[in-house]
Amino acid sequence: MISPIQPRLALAPAATEIGFLPMPRPAKKKTKHVRAATLADVGRVAGVSAMAASAVLNGARTSSRISPETRERILAAARQLAYRPNAAARALANRRMDTIGVAAVIADGELNHYFLEVFNGILEAAARHDQNTTVFALHNWTKDPERLHRFCDGRIDGLILLAPTFHEDHVALPAHTPFVSIHANIPVPGVLNIESDEERGAYEITRRLLVQGHRRILHLAGPNDLIGPQRRIRGYQRALASLRQAFDPDLLVPAGFNTNEGAAALRGWLRRHQENRSRTRSSA
Repeated sequence: MISPIQPRLALAPAATEIGFLPMPRPAKKKTKHVRAATLADVGRVAGVSAMAASAVLNGARTSSRISPETRERILAAARQLAYRPNAAARALANRRMDTIGVAAVIADGELNHYFLEVFNGILEAAARHDQNTTVFALHNWTKDPERLHRFCDGRIDGLILLAPTFHEDHVALPAHTPFVSIHANIPVPGVLNIESDEERGAYEITRRLLVQGHRRILHLAGPNDLIGPQRRIRGYQRALASLRQAFDPDLLVPAGFNTNEGAAALRGWLRRHQENRSRTRSSA
């Protein structure tokens, strides 16, 4: 009987049996943190005090006269060290942050075109005057006025209130911060309010449509408890009266200020009138 040939497999010895050791992991390079140069560093390289360096680089006041040669040494040292002024320290010294705050209600998840238009103008003007701009978001003007105090904690030099809908004339705002409001719902003591002539605008728009021959002009008004919508309604009614057109309350539809609320109000008005027309036809 012939036995099958059994192949013999040669097993490689373990690495430790032939003297190999595991490859060591490369050592991690330590990242050296480079500290930003200070006025003291600049002064030390230039051979002057930090106060003298600050007078040249930051325009700080000093009682000492700085010669042109010393000034050039300070400037050369600043270039050598890549010195950059500390904005926070400068703001504390000057008691100015060069930053304007803008507070607005950001809600409903919809792009607010009114906010973007006004904010674009604020950014443009702030840039012309070398000012920064910070936006503070609110959820509700009537529930969040206390948050305005937290915004005025030294981060900003003044605060713009964009379309605040306060309902009390005794809104308490921080006295140490100047305020400006845009289209405020009520006058706020000590706050300059900037607004457009809403009544005249509604009057001119409505009258133009009437002159063009339109007679049934639907007006989507804002919330009834706000001054702006009330002014626009007065302008709308005054234009109708100026051309002896009767005011139809059915054409005055309450709505909100965003696109979704306006579209919903218009769809509801059309649906109701479609149902009325259907009932009229069925009864005829």
